[in-house]
Amino acid sequence: MIKIHLIKSYSNSYLIEMEKKVYLIDAGMDPKAKEIIEKINKINKPLKYIFLTHEHIDHIRGLKKIKESFPQAKIVAHENSIEYVKGEKILLPKSFIYKILSVFVKVDGVNVDLKVSKDYKLENVKIFHTPGHTSGSLSFLIEDNLFVGDLVITNKNNNLTFPPSKFNDDESKMVESLKKLLKLEFNNLYVGHGNPKEENGKTVLEKFLQEVK
Repeated sequence: MIKIHLIKSYSNSYLIEMEKKVYLIDAGMDPKAKEIIEKINKINKPLKYIFLTHEHIDHIRGLKKIKESFPQAKIVAHENSIEYVKGEKILLPKSFIYKILSVFVKVDGVNVDLKVSKDYKLENVKIFHTPGHTSGSLSFLIEDNLFVGDLVITNKNNNLTFPPSKFNDDESKMVESLKKLLKLEFNNLYVGHGNPKEENGKTVLEKFLQEVK
């Protein structure tokens, strides 16, 4: 049995609490790192893995502070995300203003301990490559809980939607990735922005996919 802690700001991070360990899904921005660190210390169990859903800065920029606090934690990411996690490149939306901002935005990089190139299982976590939002997007299935990052999000009306197109690499690939995930058995859907869809997550995702196809 696991317990899921949502740490919410601009993007969502999730702490997965088990009997003797904790996993983190996404590190958020710098300010959120402090809250994540405090929460892990309050849980008082070792942080074993940090799983990254993708390489946008609002999901990885807090990594360095978290890794400094928990150096034993292993970072798991897709191989296409590596250069961004290491701080060698910045992945920003496709617009002129963001190209200008890229000169000023920095990420203090960290090394990735486990590079994923295909679907994979690590302990009780099933890992799926689900490209579309970015080329390095991953989704994670833990028991009946599916974590999809920004493959879909919920809007202010609490409905599923895609992120704005300027943030997405290829929306046709997003649809294909969703079809892949709907072959899995899950009840709870945890997104990278907005509120999770608990209890009826798969049903809600099926309905959304029917609308966007």
